[in-house]
Amino acid sequence: MKPGLFISYSRRQTPFVDSLVEKLTKNEYSIWLDYHNLVPARPWFDQIMEGLNGAGAVLLIVSKDSIESTNVADEWKTALKLNKRIVLVIFEAYPLPDELQNCEWVDFRVDFKKGIKQLDHLLNQPISLEKPAPQRGFKAPFLFRVALILSILVAISSIPVLWTVYIPFILIPLPWQIYKRNYNLSRVFAALILLPFMTYIHSETGTDNLLFSRLILNIDIDLHVFLIIAFLLITFFFSPVLLVILFTESMQRRATPEAAQVRFANRLIVDKRQEPRSVLFAIDHAPEDGRYADDLRKGLEKHGHCMAQINETPEAIFVLISAYKKSTNFDPDSQVVYPVILQPVSGIADNLGRIQWIDFRKGIRNIDKLAKLLPEPERLLRALATPPMNSGEIYPVVVDVLQYFFLGTGMVFGGVILMSVLDVIIGVFQTTNFISELIDIVFIIINGILLFGTSLFILRGLRLRTRGASAIYPLFILAVFQLVLVICVFFSLDQMTTSGSGRSIEGGDPTQGIIAIFLYYAIFLLVAIPLVLFRWRELYRWFPRYQVVPVDRIENIFLLYNPLQTRAFILHLIFHLGLLFSVPLFFLAFSFDGISVILFCVAPILFGVHWLARRLEKK
Repeated sequence: MKPGLFISYSRRQTPFVDSLVEKLTKNEYSIWLDYHNLVPARPWFDQIMEGLNGAGAVLLIVSKDSIESTNVADEWKTALKLNKRIVLVIFEAYPLPDELQNCEWVDFRVDFKKGIKQLDHLLNQPISLEKPAPQRGFKAPFLFRVALILSILVAISSIPVLWTVYIPFILIPLPWQIYKRNYNLSRVFAALILLPFMTYIHSETGTDNLLFSRLILNIDIDLHVFLIIAFLLITFFFSPVLLVILFTESMQRRATPEAAQVRFANRLIVDKRQEPRSVLFAIDHAPEDGRYADDLRKGLEKHGHCMAQINETPEAIFVLISAYKKSTNFDPDSQVVYPVILQPVSGIADNLGRIQWIDFRKGIRNIDKLAKLLPEPERLLRALATPPMNSGEIYPVVVDVLQYFFLGTGMVFGGVILMSVLDVIIGVFQTTNFISELIDIVFIIINGILLFGTSLFILRGLRLRTRGASAIYPLFILAVFQLVLVICVFFSLDQMTTSGSGRSIEGGDPTQGIIAIFLYYAIFLLVAIPLVLFRWRELYRWFPRYQVVPVDRIENIFLLYNPLQTRAFILHLIFHLGLLFSVPLFFLAFSFDGISVILFCVAPILFGVHWLARRLEKK
């Protein structure tokens, strides 16, 4: 009979542990793993001690994180006191404490399948090992080395698109991060997806003339063309290949939680005809998460479960974890508490971090399965729960689409504008009307920076859910403001290049550059709008029901939050329309008359509307 196994590990190695447990379970071992076996309404420490007492052997996953973990140390020290057999699973070579020097071990660093076979043989036929466990040195599978080489090539190929800021910021340090296993998969995914498109835009809009011809001195034209083609080939071929490799089982096993996909603890098939016993439930949530709570309640009530009233004791408690709520007054050690994670967030209370989570970060999914398994907590957690780790940046699909849209447009517009201005500056220094042209350039640079800033502000609002901009109306205003800035800047560049002060962004007809950029914008819209409309409810649920008004100084100044009253909303709308009108007036009609109109007509009206809106909200 095969011995029962207790897994002692650091949460940083959860992806590896998932794979290990899956293989051992197929080999008919009985496994005790915290996020598979801990159940609500029982003290977690007592359950761990039961798991240790009932185990025939303890598998200690050796890594820097586990050896330095006090919780892991408590587990293996307790196992030694109980005279339990300890087998070291070498995930990463690291100096061992004296008490573990003579333990049996299996090396999983290079070949996972071979390690499984050796571990299975060792568990069934104990042998005395001649060599101590490896405690230094680096080993990795072949695919890891391929990923490392490809990441270096991709990092080099991101240099021509420095104007995007985001892509080189993510990809240049990627080789070192892959070596250390601490890259962020969601950010790397976005950068690798955008890199080929931004490289193509770079070659088509003429910014390659600046980067190659200006920054690389005395370059031969043939070499110039060769480099452009080489970078295009690298990005269009190696970026997708690297992305595929990062999602392979070998790389996912080596990954930290940030670099791994979220996996359910254990998927179970539920009979669709099964009618569950009615369960009294409660939902503990922040007011801002009311839309999530409403949809969860409706989904459970649809299957016959009932919301507990004030004087009733709930049998199951769902705690919605978000940026607005990270703790609960309910006791998971004595009550059936299900933490439900809504968004990436840190600082979650310890009592909620010990038990499995139900993951709603991608949206409310599997609600029917949740309702059918609600009377059976152990089966529910095995079917739907995920390990309690919150390192991955995981969002609903519609939020991801909007993030890519605003990130892409911000990089294209802001980056191309700033690089084009640098190219125009070269022409300005060759003109006699230097001062007036330089003033125009300064304002174009300011607007390029504003474009980057607007994109970052939108992304912050989308991701955090705690900002004033985390609502539909302010995000729409910011998007329109971004588009108005783009139109103004390109018309200004058109005027400057046609007046002979510089060159166009295409190196020829400026109209071509404008058409090209807006074509990319239209393509982004054609992709984003249908997905947003199709998943409208998901986006509506994501935005908080209530907001703190205002959140920060910038949102206060520009009224970038949802007003709570209809009259205040009308004032917000008037203020933003006036602000949007002022931008082209100031930027395109940059003259004494234009500035006078803004200062003496538009500005007083905007200040008055702003004052009325804030006064009305304070009441």
